[in-house]
Amino acid sequence: MKLSEIEEAITMGKCTPELLEQFKAALRRAPEKMRPQHCYTTAAAMPTWCFPMAVELLEYSLTLEGTWLDRMRSHNNLADLYERHADYAQAKDHYRLALDAMPPERKTDYASDAASRMLVCQLHLNGFTYSDELRRLYTESQKLDEFSRTFQKCLFYLSLTEILICQKDGNLSAARSAFEAANAMLRPGYEGPLTALLKRKNYIESTGATREARAFLRRIKNQLR
Repeated sequence: MKLSEIEEAITMGKCTPELLEQFKAALRRAPEKMRPQHCYTTAAAMPTWCFPMAVELLEYSLTLEGTWLDRMRSHNNLADLYERHADYAQAKDHYRLALDAMPPERKTDYASDAASRMLVCQLHLNGFTYSDELRRLYTESQKLDEFSRTFQKCLFYLSLTEILICQKDGNLSAARSAFEAANAMLRPGYEGPLTALLKRKNYIESTGATREARAFLRRIKNQLR
């Protein structure tokens, strides 16, 4: 089979060890500099139930000769996979490794975005309680540009972190405001600053609110009265 045919079969959900070996064999016929990209783009398009094979494919991409950009994308895709499967420790590690893959002169461009992604993981790792690490990630996330920070997921988890930090600092008024902002985003029909724009581009955004995040909001409500 051609590489393109194997990629199509994998992304359609044919996730077998035999097909993965065929993919690796066919990959050797592709230009060397394109091999990592074939891996991480195929893994990103795989159905949810192919999680173990997607992880294996992304880990394989990291063994290939590639650029820092290839390594960054592979680690970010691994982080996204682990986060979607609630393995927040692995997800946070790979978000950090994605940042570490960058040359020093480029890290400052991505550090705040990486921090905002790691912040989501840290909240879950902390069990939605305060920590100095959470404050550090929140502070770094504040450097995000206006467009990036107005995505619903980013806004939602920044608001949850604000609740914890403001509560820790004794600023209950600000904690209540952050609580109201987070709850508003969970109401049916809520539209954020980017909702209309993203809909025109066929992208439906979400808060990404997990069961744990919703449980935290229910739990904290009485403490903020």
